[in-house]
Parts: sequence; C-alpha cells; structure tokens
Amino acid sequence: MGGYEVVRGCEISKVRGASSNCQAVWVGKGDPEFVVQDSHLHDVRQPPQPTHASGMTLYRVKEGLIEDNHVHDVDSNGINDKDGGRGNVYRRNVVHNCPRGGIMVMGRSQHHDVRLHDNLVFDIKSAGLRVGLHSHGVFDTRVHHNTVLSLLAVNRATRTTVANCVFQVENGHAGRVNALNSPGFLARRSVFFTPDAAKAFKYGKSPALGFMGFQKQADAKDVLFEKLEFVDSAKKDFRLKMTDSFRRLLGRDDYLGAHERVLKWAAAGCPMRTRDTLGR
Repeated sequence: MGGYEVVRGCEISKVRGASSNCQAVWVGKGDPEFVVQDSHLHDVRQPPQPTHASGMTLYRVKEGLIEDNHVHDVDSNGINDKDGGRGNVYRRNVVHNCPRGGIMVMGRSQHHDVRLHDNLVFDIKSAGLRVGLHSHGVFDTRVHHNTVLSLLAVNRATRTTVANCVFQVENGHAGRVNALNSPGFLARRSVFFTPDAAKAFKYGKSPALGFMGFQKQADAKDVLFEKLEFVDSAKKDFRLKMTDSFRRLLGRDDYLGAHERVLKWAAAGCPMRTRDTLGR
C-alpha cells in the first residue's frame, strides 16, 4: 500500500497463511504517515510457521499512527513494528491472546522516536511490550501510561523511557532489561509486580534481582513494587484500584496505566466504534 493511506473501521479476521509473515495488516516498506484506526484484527493463523503470524506488521514506516484498535487471537505477535520505524505512535490499542508478544519494536533496522502509550495488553505468554530485539537497535523510545499484564522487555535499545506504566505477571520476571546493550534506560512513576519478589527483574548480567537491587542498578526513581488490584479482571475490567502509595507516586492531575476510556472500552468487550462515537 502506498503512503498517506488510512485503514479505519475495518474488521479483518480468519487470516490464514502458508508462507512466512502472515498478517491481518501488512504495511510495506517506506510508507509515510500510514494510519490504522478503530479496527478489529483477529483470528490470524499460520499453521506451518505460527511464530511469523501477526495482527499487524510495519516495515520502515515513518510517522505512522496506530490507534484505537482491538487485536487478539493471533498465533504470534499482536502488533509488530519490525523494521526501521521512525516517529510511529501506538496508542489506545487493546491487545490480548497473542502468545509471543503484545506490541513489539524489533529493530531489524534502526528505529527512532517510537511512542507507545495508553495501551492495554493482557493474556500474553511472552513480553507484553518489547523494545528492541535485533542488532540494529532502537533509539529514543517513549513508553508511558500503559497497563500491561505481562513483562516489559528491553534489549539493544538506547534511551528508553518508561513512565506511568503498570506491569504485572503471574510468575517470572516483571521486567527484563539488558543493561549491557541498552544504555540510558529510565523508569519513572511506574509499578511492577510478580509474586516471586526475589526474582522480580532481570537486569544486565544479573540472572535475577529483587526490587531493591533493580532500583540500585537501574535508573529507576519513584517506582513501586506492589500488587495491583483491578475492578474485575475476570470480566476484563482492568481499571486500577488506587492506593495511597499510588496516589503519592503520581501527585496531582496524572494517572497510572492506560487511560480510563481505553479500560472501559475493553471491559465492554471492545465494540466497534467510529470517530464520531469514540469519546462516548
């Protein structure tokens, strides 16, 4: 597809692929200002090679906008900024039931200035948010106001900032940051939790760190290690029950995790919307 294209209000499902790289939406190399909004992408299967099925994959897109989409039940990744993204924004998306990853910025060629905010990610077996993977690197990624019921993974990523996010897992690490190749990592006003407090984080060469060890080694200020309670997680209502410690962490006129509008939409089952009804 060419540049300045918009995909809006579409449902794409029952996608099947026999070759590599099967996606509901595939955005080609070099497309500028590509927009995907208000769409429902699901049931993407690739039986011969399920690790290469994604709800959406972008190659070398610049100034793209991916917002207000519902992506789920995909054999591999939900959303994958795979190769050389510049200035792309991923916001207010709900991504779940994608076993290999929620939203990924992979770094097959250099990524710069990607923004991920106000996304809800849950029922992911691997990283809910992944910044960096391949050797070419990811630079200046801003991750803020996300609710993620899975871990944060940062690898080969320079100057990644995480703020006002929540990451909670049922077991294993709440965060994995490769400090050896990811300089400039910052965490601010965020909450992490895993039941295994002694192995909460993997940071640098350390196979496992508790929360205090993570704070000492990483640039992680005003960060909490505390179990998160939600309004009704069984019904996918992930609105956060605020505590005094959360309020002190935030101060006035700010919020923790994804915006309430996104969380209410998810609790309602993510019904299809239009630009006219989006804020209702």
